[in-house]
Amino acid sequence: MSQPIPRTGTTTFRPPYTPLTLGTIAAEARDAIFIPLRKTAIHDWHEEHGVHWEPVGLWRRPYCYPVKGESHADAVAREIRAVRGRGHA
Repeated sequence: MSQPIPRTGTTTFRPPYTPLTLGTIAAEARDAIFIPLRKTAIHDWHEEHGVHWEPVGLWRRPYCYPVKGESHADAVAREIRAVRGRGHA
């Protein structure tokens, strides 16, 4: 088509709106430094209690709280027994 640029108009702007390096686009799952980690208000409490985190999008969700020498599977089973053993309110 041979029409002048002003007659054609402009394109639709799409993200990213600001210049990015190729490394920013290509390095998404490479390091914790690149991916922002979103924390809840009680993140530090979980850390203090020995949490093992599960990645869920940009958030970290507590998966289990293993005690010394306990596997993650054993910690999950112990926590399930503790919750189910308390009955219903």
